[in-house]
Amino acid sequence: MKMFDKIKISNVIIFGIVCVILSLYLFRAADGEGDKDSEMLPIGSVMGTLQGKTVPNQGFGLYKINNLDTLSGDEAAVISDIQNGNYEYEAYTSQIGLQGHLMIIAVKVLKNGNAVVQLFKILNCFLFSFVIMGIVLQIYKKYGLNFAIAFFVVSFSAHWNVNFSRNLYWVEYTWFIPLFLGLFLLNHRKNRAFLYPLFLVAVLVKCLCGYEFLSVVMMGGIVFLMAEWVRDKSSRKEYTKDILIVGFMSILGFVTAYLIQAYISGNGNIADGLSFMKLNLWSRRMSIMSSSIPGADEIMLESIKAPMLKVIKMYLFMGLEGKFVLISLLSAVFCCIYKRKILKKNNNFDISLLLVTFLGAISWLILAKPHSYIHTHINFVIWYMGFMQTCVYIVLNTVMDAKKVKLIIEKWSVKQ
Repeated sequence: MKMFDKIKISNVIIFGIVCVILSLYLFRAADGEGDKDSEMLPIGSVMGTLQGKTVPNQGFGLYKINNLDTLSGDEAAVISDIQNGNYEYEAYTSQIGLQGHLMIIAVKVLKNGNAVVQLFKILNCFLFSFVIMGIVLQIYKKYGLNFAIAFFVVSFSAHWNVNFSRNLYWVEYTWFIPLFLGLFLLNHRKNRAFLYPLFLVAVLVKCLCGYEFLSVVMMGGIVFLMAEWVRDKSSRKEYTKDILIVGFMSILGFVTAYLIQAYISGNGNIADGLSFMKLNLWSRRMSIMSSSIPGADEIMLESIKAPMLKVIKMYLFMGLEGKFVLISLLSAVFCCIYKRKILKKNNNFDISLLLVTFLGAISWLILAKPHSYIHTHINFVIWYMGFMQTCVYIVLNTVMDAKKVKLIIEKWSVKQ
């Protein structure tokens, strides 16, 4: 028993060291030029608090800095400019901004804005590494080394994931927690009753930090359950129960965050808050609510009128990024057909996982069409929340299987 405990402790230490090394890599490798505008919101919270600036409606944790040119100079220069300037701040009301609230608490204790900014960046990198490594270990336990390697390599090499990993606004690690929980649920079936509520907490935290890519995040909790439902006919009843409960908990997490924000937005009146959010939040993002927006500019109106198919095609054909995604998809589809027809192997799991991760990714393009039409410099990251990892796994696994079949044939020929 003591030896088992030592092995467990040593594994935890090794896991922690690996996460620290990966977090340092991410912190250094992330491109600080990416998405400066969004990151200025939590930095605004820190600097506004440090300067004692009052912001109406203290329920929101992110502060906009009025008339700040975020494109001039590097981050250190911008922070110095804020510190020495006399800027006005206002609350960012599109989300509650949990990350901003935490940073405000930290700066009140540390009294150093730059230290808090850098501390939370490295913390974001560590938590991203922690969650992704947790997913990799669960995948290895359930599906073997090939998929674990594919998920690891794509997650830590794709510039989209790397650049988002330390961003103070996006807190990328929150996107992958439901995916981790879904895999953990598959590997620890006896703990289902305990795990179900964690999906509510995970989605609640994600929504408190922002609603972007929410449909992809929520789908992450059930993609592996859905793929197993297709593969394992004998357990479909159990998987159906899991999918329904996880889905319900995820929706409940979203509704909880939504009502909290409505309460804050309406200054205690939820009905007023819901009206405000419908007009100022969802009508600018969601396809089903964006038929008319008072005061919308030309680009916003163009995004509303854009055909759904055009938006999806943008993310499959536009530039090198789109073409790379399309080639990855076609390669995975070809490998699925090759494995089934040529290698004569049952690959229902591969096909279903590819399908559900693809649908999960494009769910945001469909549900948030105006947001996706405008934010092409950001939204390509949706492909790297499980879909691209799955494509690489399918290609890698097919190549490995083909080599095994070839080796068996060659050995059989020699014997003959």
